Amino acid sequence: MKRITITLILIFVLLSNVAAIDYSENYWFVRDLINCLYRLQLAVLYNIKGQEEEIVIKNLHNQLPHFKEGKMFIKKWLESKNEAIKATAMGMYVNISEIESAVKDLINILTESGPIPDVSRYTAQEDYGWNKIFKTTSLALWVIMKPAESKEPQGKIPFIITDQERKSLIAHLGRMFGRQLEEYDRLKSRKKEGMVDEFELSVPVWSALQLRSLLTKQTYEEVKEGDFLSLER
Repeated sequence: MKRITITLILIFVLLSNVAAIDYSENYWFVRDLINCLYRLQLAVLYNIKGQEEEIVIKNLHNQLPHFKEGKMFIKKWLESKNEAIKATAMGMYVNISEIESAVKDLINILTESGPIPDVSRYTAQEDYGWNKIFKTTSLALWVIMKPAESKEPQGKIPFIITDQERKSLIAHLGRMFGRQLEEYDRLKSRKKEGMVDEFELSVPVWSALQLRSLLTKQTYEEVKEGDFLSLER
């Protein structure tokens, strides 16, 4: 009985500590952004390149629920009073909608009777939407940290979110994209050694890498060592 009582007390203390953590709006938005990117990555897994028409149509249909889920994580932030959050959410929501629309148009075209049409316009529209998603993810920079005060900033980056929030978001990225991030690190290492020339990653994975860079770099000097992000507004 005594052991059970002690165990219950420990559980209560742990739960109390978790409940006591007051994460900011910025934290919850970035977490939802990561969840959104994960849903987009699930859509990407239904690849249509090099597939027969029947498989292409099936995979396009399978992509749509993941776009819908991704938008659900973002939609609630469209009315945020935080300008950085609202701008990032709006851009992400519109970009996903554009890809979703292109996919639906492509399904309609492919299911019409007659000769196989030229679908390059629709695939170009989809590619354009994916490129904008990567660029929109970079707007989270202003959700995570304050603008640089000069063109050549030095020293510690002034984060808006706390160290605890950053660590929690990094851990969440690992849960959602751990395998892909590890694969990137491995391929990047092999490229430095001259063992591989180039490698391709999906836009959601590149976006996750971009967020990891924002969350893990603590000084401007670290950022300058080889990241693709600019800290100037």
